[in-house]
Amino acid sequence: SGTRTDLVFLVDVDFVPSSLLLRDLRADTALLSLLELTRTAAVIPAFEVDASSPLPTSQSALAVLCAEGSASPFHVRHFPAGHAPTDF
Repeated sequence: SGTRTDLVFLVDVDFVPSSLLLRDLRADTALLSLLELTRTAAVIPAFEVDASSPLPTSQSALAVLCAEGSASPFHVRHFPAGHAPTDF
């Protein structure tokens, strides 16, 4: 009720979403239907890229950077415990 759209993409200030994310989401009609008709959240993985590397423009380019060690899942190197199972 606090938005003027059906879907909301909540991001951190330092998050740079893919320029093709909206196009790719619109192409997945099953996912869109699920998101629009249910109280479902889509979890978009975040990666950090070394400052000396260019931002990848495709999943395959990201995979290459990960294989080279120039990219990794967000904060896994800095705070591995934050990405481990939690026992509440």
